[in-house]
Amino acid sequence: MTTFSLRRAPLVAALLLGLAATSAQAGQTCDVGFSNNAGGATAAGVDAFACGTDARASGLRSTALGTRANASEEDTVAVGQDSIASGFHSAALGGQAVSSGRGATAVGWQARATGEFSTATGNSAVASGANSTANGRASQATGANSSAVGQDAQATGLNSTAMGQASRATGEDATAIGQAANASGFHSSALGAQATASGRGATATGWQARATGELSTATGNTAVASGANSTATGRAATASGANSSATGQGSIASNVNTTATGQGAVASGEDATATGQGAQAAGFHSSATGALANASGRGATATGWQAAATGELSTATGNTAVASGANSTATGRAAAATSINTTATGQGAVASDEDALANGQGAQATGFHSSALGTQATASGRGATATGWQAQATGALSTSTGNSAVASGDNSTANGRAAVASGANSVAIGASSNASASNSVAIGNNSTNTRANTVSVGSAGNERALTNVAAGTQRTDAVNFGQLTDGLGELRGYVLGRFSEQDERIDQIGAMGAAMSTMLASASGIQQDNRLAAGVGYFGSETAFAVGYQRNINDRATFTLGGSFTNDEASAGLGFGYGW
Repeated sequence: MTTFSLRRAPLVAALLLGLAATSAQAGQTCDVGFSNNAGGATAAGVDAFACGTDARASGLRSTALGTRANASEEDTVAVGQDSIASGFHSAALGGQAVSSGRGATAVGWQARATGEFSTATGNSAVASGANSTANGRASQATGANSSAVGQDAQATGLNSTAMGQASRATGEDATAIGQAANASGFHSSALGAQATASGRGATATGWQARATGELSTATGNTAVASGANSTATGRAATASGANSSATGQGSIASNVNTTATGQGAVASGEDATATGQGAQAAGFHSSATGALANASGRGATATGWQAAATGELSTATGNTAVASGANSTATGRAAAATSINTTATGQGAVASDEDALANGQGAQATGFHSSALGTQATASGRGATATGWQAQATGALSTSTGNSAVASGDNSTANGRAAVASGANSVAIGASSNASASNSVAIGNNSTNTRANTVSVGSAGNERALTNVAAGTQRTDAVNFGQLTDGLGELRGYVLGRFSEQDERIDQIGAMGAAMSTMLASASGIQQDNRLAAGVGYFGSETAFAVGYQRNINDRATFTLGGSFTNDEASAGLGFGYGW
């Protein structure tokens, strides 16, 4: 049978009620034990109290209660088997509890409060840092001014706080709150189950959130901020680049100065920005804005749902717009600029060859250095230009201007609604004009020209007159009606003058003929060997004089000499006759 022996029952009763002994003359003891085996408690300190087998209260106003309880310093309290209160004004309450720090308090089995003014509460709790607090089984507060609350919580850094089962606050001024939360960085904070803040000044908030970069912030379950000055916000968001920011579930900012905003957004190029669900900015200094937008080119910008800017310094604006060429620009839904220095503006516009320009809904500029301006305009020739609704410039260096105008010949020009220039180097100007031959020109509405190297200002049955034509000055210039009239007048005068001159000569010749005939007739009747004759002739308005000489050499031979004269004309003759 178990029995208890009390030497001073009134004093023990007062202790159990929380009253301190008031006698100032000598220590008090009590024996509590099994029958025939009373322990020897020792109260050596002034106003000390010891109760329990081998209990010792050696400090001034100390209290030791329990088997081998030891209160050795002034105003200490040790309560519990093997408890030790050795710090000034300390208290150890619990089996094997230890309070060795000045003003320390240890409560719980094997609780230890060794730091000055520390508090350890809970089985195996340890508070070793000055002004530290450990609350919870096996909790540890080893840093000065630290607090550990929760089973196995540890606050080892200066001014650190760990709250939650297995939480860890190891960095200076660190705070870890949540089951297995870990704050190891200087001035770091981990808030949430299994959250980790290891970077200097880092903050992790959420289940398994991780902030490992300096001054990084991770907010959201499994969010990760590993880059310096990075921010990850949202479930599974990741900001791994320095100065990066990822906002949204599954968003990723993986390079320096990157920003990813939106569910699944990814900014992987340096200084890149991705905004929108699934947006991706992979190029250096690139920007993707809109759901599923993609900017992979260096300095590229993609704006709109599924917009894609993949070329260097390219810009795609509009849903499903594509700018894949370097320095290309695509603006409008489904617009496409696919080659270097191309520009496509308008829904469905396409600029596919180098330096091409397409402006207008459905415009197509597919030729090198070509331009298509207008709804459904097409410029497919090299250096071609098409301007107007459904205008077409398919020939090399061709130009079509006007709705439905067509320039299909190389170097051809069609200007006007439905104008057609199909011949090489041809020109058609005017609505429905048509120049189909090489080097042909058709000018005016409905004018046609099917002959090479000619100009037409009308068509068969629809001829036109040219008006206000300047006088030609060069040999190859055209003449106007005035010039033609003047020219004909001059020609008439010249012809009439020439006819007058011819008339005069004819008259003179007729007069000389008459004079010669008269002269010959006058000499024919003379029988002498020497004959001299003269004659005068008239014809029209002219008069002529003739003179002649004949010599009979013998009866078989003669010699004749003669001439005829007018004012402007003269004739002469020489003859010889012989007979046998």
